Amino acid sequence: MTETKNQEDVLQLGRTLLKLRSTMEASHLKNVFRDMSFMDYEILNLLVTRLNLHTADKIYLSEVSRELDIPMQRVSAMVKNLQGKGFVYWTHDKSGTYIKLSELGKETMEAQQQTLLKYFSSIVNRIGMDEFKRILEKMEELEDVMIEESMNI
Repeated sequence: MTETKNQEDVLQLGRTLLKLRSTMEASHLKNVFRDMSFMDYEILNLLVTRLNLHTADKIYLSEVSRELDIPMQRVSAMVKNLQGKGFVYWTHDKSGTYIKLSELGKETMEAQQQTLLKYFSSIVNRIGMDEFKRILEKMEELEDVMIEESMNI
């Protein structure tokens, strides 16, 4: 009887975890990312980071693919979408295809950064910086275990 209860508890915890992960990836983030998707943000953030570090004002699609671990075909489609929104320019040189941040892209990223700062500051104010860090560390640990265990099924 105890083993059955334990199995039910494990399944319930697992379903709760999957529901939380699904929720974190979905609905409420639409309020946080209004003008772009999270993946749009990730690509633009690579460019902004380079600009802030003064290492380059462009990034090659191959670098985006490698850094974000996304297939090149998907990166191309995402960048085409970003260009359609006016956030980036894309062009070619002898080393490959690269993108540059447009003025609209810079302005949109600044606004997005402010939204994220407000959002995460509110979370930190509610649960505390140390607790937030602890939760993230545990989430990373859990994600690693989940990936490992998914390979063993």
